[in-house]
Amino acid sequence: MKLRVTMFIILIFMATSTVAFAEFSDVKSDASYYDAISRLSVFGIMNGDNFNKFNPDSMLTREQFAKIIVVTAGLGDDANSLKGSTVFPDIPNNSWASGYINVALSKGFITGMPDGKFHPYDKVTFAQTCTVLVRVLGYTDQDLKGFWPDNYIEKAKVIGLTSGVKLQAMDAMPRWAAAVMINSMLSASIKKTNPQETEKIFSESIDFYKSYIVLANSKTMERLASNQIMTDKGVFYLDVKVKEPELGSKYEFYIKDDKITSVFNKLNKLINYTVESASDTKITYKDKEGRSNSLVLPDKTTYYYNGTKQTYDNLKNLLQTNTSIIFAENSSQDGYEYALIFDPVYSKPEIGSKLDISKKKIGSIAYDDNLPIIRNSQIIKAASIEKYDVCYKISDIWGGNSYILVVDSKVSGKLKGFLPTKVTAKQIQIDTKTYEFGKDMDIGKVRNTSRYNIDDDVIALIGYEGKVVDVIYPYEDSVNYALVLNYSDATAGDSRTIKLLLPNNTTASYKTKDAFSGLKGTLISYNKIDDEYISVSAIEYTSFKDYTINKDDRLIDSYLVTDDVKIYNIMSNNDGSDTQVNILNWSDIPYGNIPAGKIIHINKSGEFGDINIIVASDLLDQKYKLGVVSKISGGRYSIMVDGREYSYNGPVTNAQIGSTTIVSMSGGIDAVLGITYSYNKSTKIQAYDMKRIKINDKVYRFRNDMVIYKKGIDGGITVIGKDDLRTDKTYVDVSLFTDYNNMVKMVLLSEI
Repeated sequence: MKLRVTMFIILIFMATSTVAFAEFSDVKSDASYYDAISRLSVFGIMNGDNFNKFNPDSMLTREQFAKIIVVTAGLGDDANSLKGSTVFPDIPNNSWASGYINVALSKGFITGMPDGKFHPYDKVTFAQTCTVLVRVLGYTDQDLKGFWPDNYIEKAKVIGLTSGVKLQAMDAMPRWAAAVMINSMLSASIKKTNPQETEKIFSESIDFYKSYIVLANSKTMERLASNQIMTDKGVFYLDVKVKEPELGSKYEFYIKDDKITSVFNKLNKLINYTVESASDTKITYKDKEGRSNSLVLPDKTTYYYNGTKQTYDNLKNLLQTNTSIIFAENSSQDGYEYALIFDPVYSKPEIGSKLDISKKKIGSIAYDDNLPIIRNSQIIKAASIEKYDVCYKISDIWGGNSYILVVDSKVSGKLKGFLPTKVTAKQIQIDTKTYEFGKDMDIGKVRNTSRYNIDDDVIALIGYEGKVVDVIYPYEDSVNYALVLNYSDATAGDSRTIKLLLPNNTTASYKTKDAFSGLKGTLISYNKIDDEYISVSAIEYTSFKDYTINKDDRLIDSYLVTDDVKIYNIMSNNDGSDTQVNILNWSDIPYGNIPAGKIIHINKSGEFGDINIIVASDLLDQKYKLGVVSKISGGRYSIMVDGREYSYNGPVTNAQIGSTTIVSMSGGIDAVLGITYSYNKSTKIQAYDMKRIKINDKVYRFRNDMVIYKKGIDGGITVIGKDDLRTDKTYVDVSLFTDYNNMVKMVLLSEI
């Protein structure tokens, strides 16, 4: 069952858009014929020359006009098949225009001259243009009164083809005027065969000019590929040169083999609403000034949801908080032609145990103090999120009006099996009940042959759709562990105060009667006695040794690391102040061999001894860093560390511009411990990519936090990117500084 919640933030805004065409250098955007030329250019009806010019004032010849009108009528393929001989003696068999002239003649659009010739190079006249366009719309001599050419010119005027063009009957046709008239014809009505027939627009009668409403894209419909859109006339691919059309807009597309190759926007105005709340078909929203407004959805509008038309009565079942509605105004702008309805957008679910208060993140979900967090229709604080909660960031389709939904639903019990099989699992059976996996469930996780076996105790976490989004073991929870930040001895009675860093990166202070003043900076387990007191147990640390990290397989040595492992990284543990600790993610830690003293404890749990807690000491070498001296002024130094420049007033023995130093950090530079040198040096870079570099026939991998400095000819030190490295250049010096895994953490280049 899908959860619905009420929110208090909303936005309405209006949007219009256009699709650009290839601009011609001799067609100004304020020209009266600009829109007509742009439309015909998009559809390939009229094009420019090889110099990106349209030549609007050039006169059209009769053969050029024959091609333009045949292409406009959608008969270009017929012209290819009718190439060759014609009835006109002045059209050679190998003429490029022969096929177009044959088609135009066979359709009755155009005729020869009184002498029996076509005169392909003569200028087409205004009278001839009016005649051809009126005939393309289905009219013949029998439909018109009077004599040629006045009858055809008058009919063209009545239809609206001559609007914006003032020419005499025998005047030659400039290209711009032809574009204006043909563009008007695309929007004109074709002749009715009987009075009861529905009026039909010419462009709608030809397949490749039909208008299309963009109903969905890959962001709003999962089954669409990134280069597909759904329209009211089907699903189509986008050509690589076509920019994705705006959702909800109506366009004219040129489509070939189910691929949209050209786009022209009809500029229908859109109005976007995000629903705050709904009752039946009445919605509330807030306008740009933040005032609440309401709207009853109009019943004469055509509604689409997930690409299909909806009955008006069904709309009340679709509306919820953060439903997005796109209304398209009708041509008279006194109502809405159609509207698109979209469900709220849900992020990937994140488990409450991944809450990090200091970083204001729940796994991949970022939040701030202004973002509402809602559980069971109540606004809560981030600190109230519990370990088994399933969290989503929800927004409208434009990424606005966000809030975090917290779902506190879980099932625990004995694992009885996966259906149909463990490899193709779609359901999980816990005790006697079966639960369906949601689309966000990582099925690969349950395929692990060493885990999730029959009769294991498991917890299934349920998402907003009522489906399972994760399956965990109870012992993966590390909530009863904490790291001691500080400890104060009893001042009255026998109670002591202990300050803890909890796994969700929050701190808490409790009283305890246990005397463990030596536990500061160590991992402990504890049990709550009541809201004020806890009992504390010391943890015996693992032996002092090297460890090998396999991040891809989530292994430390041969032990599996749980998905929600907690990594405490101790930066300092000085008397008189709190222990300074960072909580790291598994993705933060380095690959390969970790020397003794960097990982000081691993906590194992469960039957397989999976690692659920790691305690480390400056695992990322953040306390002691490499710096490059960038400036020296008297006894003052500027030193670049991690790409940032810091000031330092203490002594730096034998320092010069470009010297590499080892510094201790805590906000700024506390001390410079000395000068260091690289043993991996060259004058040439043999090869590099985004992950590695090769010098002296040896390949080194980059660390994620690697920094590259360049000492220029002028002696200045700058930070550069990997793309700035050069293999075709000889340097004075290429120095690589590596860590204990021989991974590059700093590169220093000196130019000649």
